[in-house]
Amino acid sequence: MMRQPGLATDGTVRWAGCSLNTRKITIDLTKPPESLNQISIGAWRNASIIPMAPASGLNHATILKQPTNELVEMVDAALQLSQKDWYSKFYKGAVKLEYEKIAHWQQFIVRAVDENGDAIPDYELKLVTKMNKEYKSIEGIEINEHLYTRDTSLRCFQINIKPMQTQKIENVWLQISVSSGSRLVIYKGYTSNENKNNQNNTDTWQGEINLTDILYNSNEQILQPLTTTLVELRLNREPVEQGVDANNKVSWFLNT
Repeated sequence: MMRQPGLATDGTVRWAGCSLNTRKITIDLTKPPESLNQISIGAWRNASIIPMAPASGLNHATILKQPTNELVEMVDAALQLSQKDWYSKFYKGAVKLEYEKIAHWQQFIVRAVDENGDAIPDYELKLVTKMNKEYKSIEGIEINEHLYTRDTSLRCFQINIKPMQTQKIENVWLQISVSSGSRLVIYKGYTSNENKNNQNNTDTWQGEINLTDILYNSNEQILQPLTTTLVELRLNREPVEQGVDANNKVSWFLNT
């Protein structure tokens, strides 16, 4: 949370834009699509313990030096609270108005690992939609990606989810591209719509997962602005030769 001497990090600033409401989603592609727990969604943590009140039009500097009159009144009102029900009334009043003024960003912290829990450093994720049997980028969605340089299996994605909330997109897919950087092994997983054209590549695998149901047709409410969602992506790591599971050069029995 704190800035460390000698490191160019603005983690404190990024966290200032979202609450500590957190939950974890596991996308386990080591299991087949028909598995009931290929995608598991955990419960929210800190959802009611540490609520957050946003202040539109301000940042970590101006919120102290140049606070608006509305913000001063909100802080003064919050300091007068002594009972939980009073807080609920306050939160649904002035705070709700502030929520309507700001962009609805949601933070996703993703970590990619293999079936043994070892980090997968080289991968790419895209949100796409399928039109006329082709995958295309979803228009109007802003995504900021930040890599943790000490361990690139960890990525932070900040997504403006308001377009996805205000209009139901016909279908949403997560496109996954993973490279092992080696001719001896490949990362791959079970998906409902695997890209067969990429299977001949000696170090890269690509697949897609349909997220439409869990985004729009479930009771989980995945899209929650100003919150943090932890995502663990699991893939298999397999030895290969010429891009296929065959006699590989990692280990084999000698012909006698």
